[in-house]
Amino acid sequence: MDAEVAARRLGLDGQALDWLARAAEVEPPEGGLRLPPASRARRALAPLGLARADEDELVALWPDACWPEELVWVVETMYARLVDDLARGCTAWREWPALVHAGDARVRCAMLV
Repeated sequence: MDAEVAARRLGLDGQALDWLARAAEVEPPEGGLRLPPASRARRALAPLGLARADEDELVALWPDACWPEELVWVVETMYARLVDDLARGCTAWREWPALVHAGDARVRCAMLV
């Protein structure tokens, strides 16, 4: 998967495409992304202090086998970028792509997973 294919399939704008292309250059962390199963989604979301309705929505959208390959790639790429920033001690604010206009609700919440 690459940024251009993922952005096209998910209907993302040029800003998101550029961000994903740069983030995709980061080496994925050893072991990769390991999301908790949906049964433990609430526990994973608890530190965010979300309103119950927002938490309910995210739990209903939690990644599963039905998520498209390109969306899984986007989440993994975001994870790799975050891990790399933390490993390098990056403390400066780093812009992330705005996904709020995506048609698929799973895309809009990808960075919270």
